[in-house]
Amino acid sequence: MCSENSVSLSEVYPIVCGLIRRSLKVQDSDGVIIRKTKDVISDELNRRYQPNDKKTACSTPVIASLMDTRYKQLTFLSSEQRKTAEEFLEGLIDEMPLKRLTETSGSDTPPPKRQRRPSGIDFLLSKSPDKPESQDELELQSYLLDKSDFNKSPLEWWSENETKYPRLSIIAKRVLADENMNIIQTLYFTTGRDDRPMFALTPKQCEFSRKAVNLRFKTSNDRAQDVPHFH
Repeated sequence: MCSENSVSLSEVYPIVCGLIRRSLKVQDSDGVIIRKTKDVISDELNRRYQPNDKKTACSTPVIASLMDTRYKQLTFLSSEQRKTAEEFLEGLIDEMPLKRLTETSGSDTPPPKRQRRPSGIDFLLSKSPDKPESQDELELQSYLLDKSDFNKSPLEWWSENETKYPRLSIIAKRVLADENMNIIQTLYFTTGRDDRPMFALTPKQCEFSRKAVNLRFKTSNDRAQDVPHFH
């Protein structure tokens, strides 16, 4: 499912949630066998991927969906999960280095506006003075409101908007284009688990991951020569 020019990690939960809520939804016209089959598959997907769990909102595949312009609205999650995912992403943005910002910003950048001091009327009316949003919040909200070209590849879109969203583009590159994320994706589809620290895979861990995946395929089939291996 991985290729240099396509993104698939971000499609994990859109596909899983779509299957559970639409394709596997029992219909009145379904026979006994079809009903049972749908129930079994649906239960297994829920058990493996836990799409309704709040912690799922902070998983690597969901963050990848949030960075994919096709799925960034996260309509396949609950409103609470969407909020959790956005807050988690905002925390990641805050940890991003500022190197690209200094490289892309010009000397003619206007100075920030002075924050207005609270007045007596603000106090009497229990009104808070204008509180400037952080740069991270502004960048994230601007991205979420951006009317993206949904027919365009997310990798191509981020390449064109790298300077517009400098911090987010770093995260997007790591979750959408990094080959290490392809390994996580493979493990996720194979085991339904994402228990590895985000953005913290070392080359040694990646090599171990390949071996683990190969071993899983090999033990499930006695004919090892017919089993595809990851290199």
